[in-house]
Amino acid sequence: LQAHGLIEGKADAFLIETAQDPLQIKAAVNGAKSAMNKTGITLPVMVQVTVETTGTMLVGSDIAAAATIIDALDVFSLGLNCATGPQEMADHVRWLSQNWPKKISVLPNAGLPEMHEGHVHFPLGPDEMARWMERFLKEDGINIIGGCCGTNENHIAALNAMLARQENGKRRPRPAPRTQHWVPAVASLYQQVELRQDNAILAIGERCNANGSKKFREAQDREDWDTCIDMAKEQVKEGSHTLDICTAFVGRDEVHDMNAMVTRLRGSVTAPLVIDSTELNVLESALKLYGGKAIINSINFEDGEEPAHKRMKLAKKYGAAVIALTIDEEGMAKDVERKVSIAHRLYKFCCEGYGLPPSDLMIDPLTFTICTGNEDDRKLGLWTLEAIERIHKELPDIQIILGLSNISFGLNPAARHVLNSVYLDHAQKRGMTGAIIHVSKIAPLHKIPAHEVQAAEDLIYDRRSPMESAA
Repeated sequence: LQAHGLIEGKADAFLIETAQDPLQIKAAVNGAKSAMNKTGITLPVMVQVTVETTGTMLVGSDIAAAATIIDALDVFSLGLNCATGPQEMADHVRWLSQNWPKKISVLPNAGLPEMHEGHVHFPLGPDEMARWMERFLKEDGINIIGGCCGTNENHIAALNAMLARQENGKRRPRPAPRTQHWVPAVASLYQQVELRQDNAILAIGERCNANGSKKFREAQDREDWDTCIDMAKEQVKEGSHTLDICTAFVGRDEVHDMNAMVTRLRGSVTAPLVIDSTELNVLESALKLYGGKAIINSINFEDGEEPAHKRMKLAKKYGAAVIALTIDEEGMAKDVERKVSIAHRLYKFCCEGYGLPPSDLMIDPLTFTICTGNEDDRKLGLWTLEAIERIHKELPDIQIILGLSNISFGLNPAARHVLNSVYLDHAQKRGMTGAIIHVSKIAPLHKIPAHEVQAAEDLIYDRRSPMESAA
């Protein structure tokens, strides 16, 4: 209603400012977008966060986390206002200058407030404020300036005079050129996590899943949330970059259980969350509660495109990346050509159809167990590797992810650890960028006996002895 009233009042833009919580920002941005959709009038949406002297927003988000979350909401600009003066903002302004790809605004207080004879006093005078803003303009290429607490008409006049002196007296000075390096990432409430890790894969912890972990399922069933949260924390300590959360369990209320997990995890772990459910209402309920930039797991075309449309609308509304499976109306893709073909269809659907950044599309070309003994299953692992290589070459900007442990289903635990580790290494070399895994159960190849690595590779590549081939 507030946004609708501002549109009717002929506002030129929406400014969401003094923001201390990313979830608050998401709600405000979506409120503005809802009003624009209803009126048919589109206005720029500007966001300004408040970074305290601690170096983070009040809830603990650093500037990188905030920028990652806000970028996914498709806003016009991001900036800083309130809490501190320009000196304390300098490092954060510099980070935005070097990383944020859109417009930057800076509206500081007139310095840090002081108490003088029982009254609040802001020490920064108009001229000093103008000098700081000129520095930001010339060194950091900021685009929008102004003042917050403690500033008055004299401060604004000094800023105006400073601008008038730029570019031979032109009123609209050109900001310094910026070279931004925007890193595709997801984020928890506290920190940014890059989607592509240096010399590693994005590790998505798999243990907080009622379908895959007996310990988690039993704790969830008795609503022992402390044990569930401890399992999440253990995965972060082991090296998981993000955490897959799935509470689908027959006989229980999935929405209730997912909300219970998200509510507790959002403030207790630094890893971003992957919201894993086949139910649309579960996904939306969880995303409403999560202030970070999450990943939706998953979308596919098994039931046509309508369910995928609904999930992509959620991804855009709440600013999430998506895992997309190579499944279409004919079922799960097993051979290379179908995997690649569906990957291109997913890219066109998500990135061209909905404007999802390619880096936020995480295609899972599916892997299946190769341990059944059935002749038809022997090459399934190899075909997935070949599909990864093709998809990586043809769609280089997307992420490629696997539910890794499927490859070894049916083996004993020791053999599974070896096969999973070897397959992960080969998939990464082909172009895979992430995997849903149990990090502590993965070993580097140099720590696995050579004959065990050889046996795993023979299984993956369907290499058989002459006697086996003859049989």
